[in-house]
Amino acid sequence: MGYQPDTSTTKKENSKRLLNNFFAQYLFYTLCIFLTIVPFNSKAQLAPGYYYVQLTDKVGTPFSVNQPEDFLSSKAILRRQNQGINIKSDDLPVNPTYVDSVRNTGAVQIHHQLKWANGLVIFTYDTVALDAIKQLSFVDSSNSILSRPNLDGKRSTSTVNKFAEETIDTATYGYSSGQIEQLSLQYLHNDGFQGQGMLIAVMDAGFSRADTFPALSHLFQNGKVLKTHDFVQEIDTLDFYWSTHGTYVLGTLAAVDSGLLMGTAPEADYLLLRSENVLSEYILEEYHWAAAAQYADSMGADILTTSLGYTTFDDSLQDHTYEELDGKSTFITRMANRAANKGMLVVNSAGNSGGNSWRYISAPADGDSVFTIGAVGVSDTIAGFSSRGPNSAGELKPNVMACGYLAASVGFTYPVEYINGTSFSCPILAGAAACLWQANPGKSNVEIQHMIEESSDRFSNPDNDYGYGIPNFAQAYWITTGVQENEIGSKSFEFYPNPASTKLWLNNSSKTDVQIYSVSGNLISNQSIGVGETVNLNGISNGIYILKCGEQSKKLIIQH
Repeated sequence: MGYQPDTSTTKKENSKRLLNNFFAQYLFYTLCIFLTIVPFNSKAQLAPGYYYVQLTDKVGTPFSVNQPEDFLSSKAILRRQNQGINIKSDDLPVNPTYVDSVRNTGAVQIHHQLKWANGLVIFTYDTVALDAIKQLSFVDSSNSILSRPNLDGKRSTSTVNKFAEETIDTATYGYSSGQIEQLSLQYLHNDGFQGQGMLIAVMDAGFSRADTFPALSHLFQNGKVLKTHDFVQEIDTLDFYWSTHGTYVLGTLAAVDSGLLMGTAPEADYLLLRSENVLSEYILEEYHWAAAAQYADSMGADILTTSLGYTTFDDSLQDHTYEELDGKSTFITRMANRAANKGMLVVNSAGNSGGNSWRYISAPADGDSVFTIGAVGVSDTIAGFSSRGPNSAGELKPNVMACGYLAASVGFTYPVEYINGTSFSCPILAGAAACLWQANPGKSNVEIQHMIEESSDRFSNPDNDYGYGIPNFAQAYWITTGVQENEIGSKSFEFYPNPASTKLWLNNSSKTDVQIYSVSGNLISNQSIGVGETVNLNGISNGIYILKCGEQSKKLIIQH
């Protein structure tokens, strides 16, 4: 599931530039083929020249779980401490002595060091070196991909684009009003929760021209893009031309353009990570994904948003079967679960196979610890392409839904474009989750996910089309204050109407002090109301509030 074959935003884009870069990137690889004259057997490799080396242990490593500052950022350590997560051996880097030994067997390049899996992705056409690697005492040759079939690839979760033609009379959100209001996220934004201090890792195929869009300029001017990394080429800089897909994704998260667009987490910090190669469809990309996820963890990311998925590949013999999608079996799903176990909220698109014969979610969306997002339109109707559940173990998938049909984002042809795909419902939800987590910093990733699910409109009756349904972030936010929506209070505390506009009436028998609080606990108004008098709501913005009378509390909705 990564990129749909018919997408106009990925594999068919900027073909001339991609072709030129392709030749530059693979010149060395092509020379290796001719110089070593090694026949290519795709079934024995991750991709041409790429192999996976599974290591047996980390014995003798110079790193220690007692000194995590040697391999984790302070933010990553703090995230674990806040959630009671111990630093374990899988956090330790791959033993550098083992890395050097593999490298020294011959013409071998180390492409990724995957500490969670305790393995290496290497590039070589040196068959003598491959044989030598198999003989190393710390190499598990039975689980390494050095001479046996194991090839994968991916499709995508984006489809077509359309210019946003209808004028929306919303000064703040513009064309993104529908996707924001569908989640009632504006209430958190209005209370100042727009992702400040949260770190979101966006893992995608590229971010073409993202650094040139006015709606995204604040990210780069204000230092909110903390790091970029290209795991396909394994370089620490990002070329902003590989794919428009990640740019659309970033637009739904972070755009700020008054009257046109507002992302769900415009004030968050971001890691922009390229893990997918739009030029090929190999299992290697699952290993790129794992490298990017562990990098995001070490940088202290709170949330991973990834609109990628894997089911069918260039080599049909290597396709994932539905039985493999049991929440814990494929390599990428195991690594996604591992990422969640480190305290990150792993948000993944469900996929775009709902309208074809496969119809099911993909890997890693099947993960039992992955927060899987399907797509609806702003009318709340499921998009036909949105992949269905359950996973093959019978677990509910998707988890929840967000707008992925005619979602608004930055445009390459027009200032705003409407885009389709669970590729976009995923980041819309991820940004909303960042705002909710910002408002509840003491919660764990699991608690935040449960809060979102419990606020959703089908929570009491979920299904494998909608999951728990469409979340209400105002409700999730409001519940954290400790006031329950069905809290009645004493009979002496009744008021109407609700929703209210400019005033409301109390059923009070004596003079009563009434306070109105924001859902974050800020006092908005304090009034003393006599019998027959009304509570004045003028000057209070539209939104959800808490009305307190003595020790009793009730929810108040103001709509002018």
